[in-house]
Amino acid sequence: MTTDYSKECEDNTSKPLKIRVIRAIPFILLARKQDYKIFAIIMEDIKKALEPKQYVNPRPLILEEYHNLINKFEKRFVD
Repeated sequence: MTTDYSKECEDNTSKPLKIRVIRAIPFILLARKQDYKIFAIIMEDIKKALEPKQYVNPRPLILEEYHNLINKFEKRFVD
């Protein structure tokens, strides 16, 4: 059973991105138009975004009067 991707996304609240790989000349033509958003991403950026983040101790960055609230924002409570 095959389903059409666009039909699956009709119920979603966000619009799916239309991602295309294009050559230089069509890129230049699209870049001149006002109704297109053009961006690039490389695999290194994707890998970096997917890496687990290192823990940073927030106590030195937060005023002492708010230290009692720090625990409420720990990852285990936020998830």
